[in-house]
Amino acid sequence: MKQPVEAPHFYLGIQVPRKETLVKYGLDETAWMKILERQDGKCGACGKVPSSNRYTIDHEHVRGWTKMATSLRPPFVRGLLCYMCNHYRLARGATVANLMGGAQYLLDYEARRLNKVGGVLIIE
Repeated sequence: MKQPVEAPHFYLGIQVPRKETLVKYGLDETAWMKILERQDGKCGACGKVPSSNRYTIDHEHVRGWTKMATSLRPPFVRGLLCYMCNHYRLARGATVANLMGGAQYLLDYEARRLNKVGGVLIIE
C-alpha cells in the first residue's frame, strides 16, 4: 500500500520541503526555518521571493557527498536559492573566484561600451 503524500505546508509564506528532502541535507524543519529566517525569507543570492514560493537547498559540492553520513552534511549547506539562482547564477562549480572573474568580465565590457565613439564600440 502506498504511503499518503504529505500535504505541503508553509513557513513565512514559503513551502517547507518534504521530510525526505530535508533529511538528504541533514536538516530538520527547524534548521531549514532558521536558514530561511537568516535570509529574511528571500533567495540567498538575488534577494527575491520566487513566485513558486519554493526554494532549493544549496550546498557545497564536496567530494564524497553521496557517501557522506547525512549527520555530517549540514556544515556544507550554504543556504536557500530560487530556481534561477540555483540552476543558472550559481550552478554546479560556482566558486568565488570564477564568479568574481565573470563579474570582472561584465564590468570590463560595460567600461568598453561606455567608450563608444560615434556609436561604434571601441574594442581595446
